[in-house]
Amino acid sequence: MRKKNLFTTAIILCISLFTNAQIIYTDINDGTPTGIDFNQDGTNEFDISDMDASGDYIEYYDYGLDNNIHAIGTINTENWDVPACVNSGFTIDENGNWEGAGDCAINGWGDGNATITPNQNIYLAVRFNLGGTDLFYGWILISVDNSGNVTYKEYAYNSTANAPINAGEIGSPTVLVTSINIQSPNNSTEINTAGGNLQLNTSVLPENANNSSVTWSVVNETGNATISTSGLLTAISDGTVTVTATANDGSDISASILINISNQSLNIIRITNRTKIEIYPNPIKETFRIKSNDNITSIKIFNLLGEQVKSLSISNINESAIDISNLNKGIYLLYIFDNTKEIYSHKLIKE
Repeated sequence: MRKKNLFTTAIILCISLFTNAQIIYTDINDGTPTGIDFNQDGTNEFDISDMDASGDYIEYYDYGLDNNIHAIGTINTENWDVPACVNSGFTIDENGNWEGAGDCAINGWGDGNATITPNQNIYLAVRFNLGGTDLFYGWILISVDNSGNVTYKEYAYNSTANAPINAGEIGSPTVLVTSINIQSPNNSTEINTAGGNLQLNTSVLPENANNSSVTWSVVNETGNATISTSGLLTAISDGTVTVTATANDGSDISASILINISNQSLNIIRITNRTKIEIYPNPIKETFRIKSNDNITSIKIFNLLGEQVKSLSISNINESAIDISNLNKGIYLLYIFDNTKEIYSHKLIKE
């Protein structure tokens, strides 16, 4: 075992990570990183530094006996710690020549490496653990120039313990969302009718993103509104609200739109035609009452998903306090019936 060379080079920060059921693939912006972190957890499985040329010295004895490189020769020869570089498609598994003992010189400690053709891509076959007892197999794509300088390009491993991987195999990369555009009918950015709605939709790029679904949220600025899982915005009070659609694929991509709300009222509602109805208080904390000149026989309350959350038969509406303390905060639709005929509907706000 040779003494560690403490010189390290700056890691190239442009890294993109793709995952599928098994293969974890990382594309490096070609250069010489300080190490290889296969599972992107912040701990290298292999350190990279210089001995005779840039990036030509790989160290792995700090990470346990399981971490080593498919090597030339056996432990009984002088060249056990020179990597046996492989071509695309080579199967990397338990049958590799894993006699490496902690550090490795790609250029054969100055004597050259017969498995490398200068200035051509070649693969290092590696095995390692991730802090436990399970073994994992992976590859690192490199090229070596005529002076022995090593350029590291990309790497991958099979995230299923003890499962093989072919050199160059990356699986099927996940296509992440890169942009979201929020759309509305006629490009409207306002609700100007009492209790009005605005249906918001999204267009997502790229079109072949694996998961183009979004989560809707609303931030009440000077106004108040709620939004459903399908993007239906419902006005509560005048002012502005910011609506955001966030991608569900882990890309952290989102888009926002400012909506203006007007002509809302939270006052007691009175209707003067064939009937007079008062609903109070509204907003509601726990209970509310209904006053009416008509013969109200029942009420039904629905949430904004169209689900009935309360049904009540009434004999004397003027003496009944209607309890909705068990309902979550939000907006509900109240329907009032005279026998089987609906005579009135109204929006309720539960605080």
